Amino acid sequence: IYQQIVESSIKSEDSDEIKSLKLLEVSHKFLKPRLELFDGKERINLRDTIFRSSDIELIDARGACGSYAHVLARLLQIANIEARIGQMKCGQIWGCHIVVEAKIDGKFVAFDATYNQTFRKENGSLASFEEIGRNGDYFKMQTPDGYYSEYDYEDLRYTNWQKIPVIMPMVRSVIKLVIGERVETLSIRSWVLNTYKAYMLALTGLYALLLVFSIFMIKRKVRK
Repeated sequence: IYQQIVESSIKSEDSDEIKSLKLLEVSHKFLKPRLELFDGKERINLRDTIFRSSDIELIDARGACGSYAHVLARLLQIANIEARIGQMKCGQIWGCHIVVEAKIDGKFVAFDATYNQTFRKENGSLASFEEIGRNGDYFKMQTPDGYYSEYDYEDLRYTNWQKIPVIMPMVRSVIKLVIGERVETLSIRSWVLNTYKAYMLALTGLYALLLVFSIFMIKRKVRK
């Protein structure tokens, strides 16, 4: 489904900026009526609540800004445009809004699929999250009616390293040893947008570990 949306929305000769803008618009137009229909409705089952796949995000958009970001980032990835998802900070509250950053011409720029919103600098180029935050008064003039004033682009985090106590901080420490401070810009969520592929890789990895452990135990038993 995602592949078909991309193929029907963009052309191969389009620049990455044009492709991104087209996919931003189609994400917003596709999800807006679905959220209006399903918002406030009960979840269907445990899978719908905990293990929401990309197709479910596309169908009901019940994750609100999270669903918009999920769908847009997935479409961008299929179009071979690097994307990452970030949680916005409003005051002391993290996750008040979810946005996408797409890498265009070597630079990450901000996309808000919930409002079909981008921001343009004075020279006409797309603005990054940091640039929007540094000159909020200028960029707020570009927002549509109903755009929450709390979204002041104060700060952004790409992964909540405290979401799973002990495990996530440990993973962060290991990754930091390898790539250093770049760990702060890693968007783990953007790695698992292809939900079923992520499940498959996780289960395959677990199976491989169990297989290695089983072989080790068998050899140990034989030696004894």
